[in-house]
Amino acid sequence: MRAGRSFGAVLLAWVLVGSPVSGLPRTEIPDSAEPSSRREKARRLAEEGRIEEAIRELEALEAAGSASPRDRALLGALWLESGGPEAALEILAPLAEETSDPAVLYHAGRAALALGRIEQANRFLTRSVNLEERTPAARELGLLRYRQGRYSEASELLEPWIRGRGEDPEAELAAAWSALRLGRLDRAQELAEGLPETGSPVTLLKGALALWREEPRRALDLLRPLLEENRPEIRREARILMAESYLSLNQSGAAIELLQTAETESEPRLRLKLAQALYQQGRPEEAVSTLEPMARQVLARGGEPSTYPPLAGSLVLEYGRALAASGQSERAVPALETATEILPGEHQAWKALGEALAASGRPEEARKALKRFQRLAARAEEDVRRIRQGGSDPETGNRPLHRAGELLKEGRSEEALEILRRRMDADPEALAPRLLAARALVLLEKTEEALRIAGEAVEIAPENPDALYQRGVAAMAAGRLQEAEGDFRRALEIEPDHVPTLNDLAVLLLSRGERKEGRALLERVLEIAPGDPTATANLERLESKREGNP
Repeated sequence: MRAGRSFGAVLLAWVLVGSPVSGLPRTEIPDSAEPSSRREKARRLAEEGRIEEAIRELEALEAAGSASPRDRALLGALWLESGGPEAALEILAPLAEETSDPAVLYHAGRAALALGRIEQANRFLTRSVNLEERTPAARELGLLRYRQGRYSEASELLEPWIRGRGEDPEAELAAAWSALRLGRLDRAQELAEGLPETGSPVTLLKGALALWREEPRRALDLLRPLLEENRPEIRREARILMAESYLSLNQSGAAIELLQTAETESEPRLRLKLAQALYQQGRPEEAVSTLEPMARQVLARGGEPSTYPPLAGSLVLEYGRALAASGQSERAVPALETATEILPGEHQAWKALGEALAASGRPEEARKALKRFQRLAARAEEDVRRIRQGGSDPETGNRPLHRAGELLKEGRSEEALEILRRRMDADPEALAPRLLAARALVLLEKTEEALRIAGEAVEIAPENPDALYQRGVAAMAAGRLQEAEGDFRRALEIEPDHVPTLNDLAVLLLSRGERKEGRALLERVLEIAPGDPTATANLERLESKREGNP
């Protein structure tokens, strides 16, 4: 941690004489009334960087029973700087539990981090940041949040820290990756340009940026030298990004050649990419063999969808698709059912499940799954179309909103929502992110929040049919059918050919037994958009009921 060590003298001074980071008042740990010559000598040695000698003087004070709380705080910090986190934490943890001094809490958090005690580190660092926002604890907590995949929080902590400071490549790199994960492409690029020109982590970031900008050949050129990197984590990430680049170019053979290594066996993401490449090349049996050990573990665990590991949904979806493609539809069904439980908004999972059920001789279940697919696919396409036609994002153009729409199509509603929240914060008057956020919240079954966000959209644009439609969708999901009907009808007054509203109002009316008007609305949809899958499926269902079929 080059940047963290470069703060050493400043951070020790923070314990010695108070916080140099901010002029804010704080509670200090008192010294004894008259410091001894040994105490003065220890502090002088610490200021001069003679760490081991300072430790000996302070330990002598401690052994004599003369050490004050500030002496112990300095001793703990010195042990940490000299590479002794166990000794540091033993001294600092009791002080940290009782103090409101941000410096002591910061050093205790660092010591806990060094020992892998994440929960304890999180507690100490968070308290330090809460006491003084500009504490260096914000940096360490931001890096921790980044490693945990909590990119929005990481960005909020790291951006203020790096602004206006000298070089801190580690913090800047984490902030850049966080910005990229949040869809803030221009900010990620800006941070990347400020990093040193050389270095594998920076090259990896630039390769990821090229891939995100849909420049896969440029990404491959940047990433290829990293396969010779001696750090396994760099090689692994480079392989994953290169595999994505090859797959986007439909070069599955190159992806397979890249991924058939010993590293793939121990890294689930690499194995998943290998299976996708094999499937793309028309080798589904080999894709099944690649995924089977991991897929069996997922299928055996059960439990709530939220308890599954991050890759579980994608893994069982690819496994199920490969089984079906290799003629094993009955085996594919349980895997694909699990995929739809974990990724309920992923329309491709419902499509694969419907096809596997049909091939297994279960037509009624297949029909239901395929109807779900048609509805999700139509809505996803509509979302993306409207975002592409919408207004420009003030910071980065439409790209973050497009990315959020793509994430919704993939069933990754939480990730989409994280991007959209940032866009709403950045522009309180922006309509497009609110429309997509309300959609994501409905998919996540957070209907009250969906109603609130959709209500904000209507306040911004009261005559916009998309805003009224989205509020109606949220109201219908919350069971407020009268409110939903009012919004749908108002949207149709403004735009009579608004297809999503026609479809959803028809569903609402049919649910109340009002078949005549519901049918008329569905027929109107097919006049405007012949072959519309949602209207077609609902009319078929209506006809089936009229003929007395279940």
